Amino acid sequence: MLKEHTYDLIDIRVEQATLLRQRVVTSCLFVLVIIATYSFILYFTGYTTQALLWLIASGSMVGVVYLYGTWVAPGGVTRASVKAYLVGHIVICCVTGLVWSSFAIYLVDWSSYLTIFVACILVFSITIGGMFPNSAYRPGYIGLAVFSLLPVALYFLIYAEWPTRLLGFATLVYFLFGMVTSARAELDMRETITARNTQALMEKVKAQNDVIRRVNEERHRFLAATSHDLSQPIHAQGYFIQAMRSLLTNKAQHDLLDKIELTWERQSQFLRSLMDMNQLDSGSMTPTPARVDLKGELQTTVTEFADQMVEKEQVLHCSFEDVQTVTDPVLLNRTVRNLVSNAIKYTPMHGTIAISLTREKESAIVTIGDTGPGIPREDQDRIFEEYVQLETEGSSRTGVGLGLSIVKRLCDLLDITLNVESTPGEGTTFTLAIPLIDTAPKAKPKVGSLPQFRRFKTAPVVVLVDDEEAIREGMSNLLTDWGCQVICASTPDGAVDLLAATPQVPDLLLIDKMLGSGNSGIDLIARLREEVNEDTPAVLMSGGFIREIDQRTMTDEKILFLAKPVEPSLLYTTIERVVGGTPSKTLQIN
Repeated sequence: MLKEHTYDLIDIRVEQATLLRQRVVTSCLFVLVIIATYSFILYFTGYTTQALLWLIASGSMVGVVYLYGTWVAPGGVTRASVKAYLVGHIVICCVTGLVWSSFAIYLVDWSSYLTIFVACILVFSITIGGMFPNSAYRPGYIGLAVFSLLPVALYFLIYAEWPTRLLGFATLVYFLFGMVTSARAELDMRETITARNTQALMEKVKAQNDVIRRVNEERHRFLAATSHDLSQPIHAQGYFIQAMRSLLTNKAQHDLLDKIELTWERQSQFLRSLMDMNQLDSGSMTPTPARVDLKGELQTTVTEFADQMVEKEQVLHCSFEDVQTVTDPVLLNRTVRNLVSNAIKYTPMHGTIAISLTREKESAIVTIGDTGPGIPREDQDRIFEEYVQLETEGSSRTGVGLGLSIVKRLCDLLDITLNVESTPGEGTTFTLAIPLIDTAPKAKPKVGSLPQFRRFKTAPVVVLVDDEEAIREGMSNLLTDWGCQVICASTPDGAVDLLAATPQVPDLLLIDKMLGSGNSGIDLIARLREEVNEDTPAVLMSGGFIREIDQRTMTDEKILFLAKPVEPSLLYTTIERVVGGTPSKTLQIN
């Protein structure tokens, strides 16, 4: 993982110190050339002693600079050692400047213009490097310039005769020019270092983002494939469990099957949560807006959960106004179902659940309240995080803590404002503020009751197509038990042939989305409808994810989507809504 790091002045100093060490050989060679040049000039103009002294003094300082640059901090300059290293460099620069100015003053013979010229050129040449754009460290240059230029300038101003004294003023002007130029060079160097390191950091960040993106893509693909593969057997298990129920003969067997069904339901819920989270994370879940009767949707959801409330002897208070809007009905249904399921889970025996729908200004307000243990104030934000489950008295720990996280993300996706109010020991209320769009009223829908898998009196004809034998067998057996006439096929061509040989017109098409060999369930629905020349109601089932293009196509073609594993109760409710059925148990609603 790339560490967060602010590139500050210390890092710049480390870069500058590193450049000084890297350039020490080049700098020493450059200065040696200058030293040798002036030594030859002095030697061949008769100043043999001065040339020798100059060579010894200046050469010694070059040796000190070289040794310091190569021997100190052999492992490289770090943030911890950079300050001491640069202080040492400044000291050496000051001493070097003092040596050069001292020799320049020593060399001056007022009767010889040559010595005056050489003295000025000596201190000018040693300080000119600090004005270059690639100058590494300005404080070192300042030390060198102060101790080399200022002594010579003052010496000329005090002791020189006119007009030689002008050289003192010229040296001061050169010194000031050097300060200004070196300041600009320092800024340029800092900007260059910062830009280079920022670019390097951005390249690292980009490389890491690419790795993260690839890992996320692989994770999404893995979860998509795994979810599809797991959903197939879990889907079939649910129908085998229901088919087995009619074969059992005593209470002990029914009790054992109830426990098996409970574990199956938890597996299904967990798999569905993983699929939802993966779609939300990958961005593949996109809303498909449609006109929605909110009252009808809530009433349907209530009937689907009626059995669970009856078993816990919970009392339901409902108050629904006629409110309509435009939103994604499937995603809204998932949101409400998760909240209702959560309320049932945490409400104790004989507790109360209150669900209401009202209109307030530009929003439809849905509230789902319970009389459960409540949520402490400090935990009310955490409940929407992934894999967070609070330990509460009187509730069993089921699932992995994805339900409310999915609710929060779906609300963000649908532009729904989600709020929670809770008092420990009294209960919790979730509020959904759904934007109202195109609120023209429609006729009130009929409210169904929770199906109890009674046989359909109308004996609806259902075409079932799935390439998994276990799924076909399990669903076919259960549909038959419900009184359906089932036309069962594993391939598109087989389904079309069987339907062509059947004199009856089907009431419902139950089609798997992925039928093998590249065949699409959506295409098969179109073929079957064309075969009977009717717009037959259709349900598309899939254990994978539905892309945005598929969602648009299904909306246009009036196809209902059910994600595998499809609970038998949900399938029964769907068939009942399409072809009619017989309810058995009602829920107490106050």
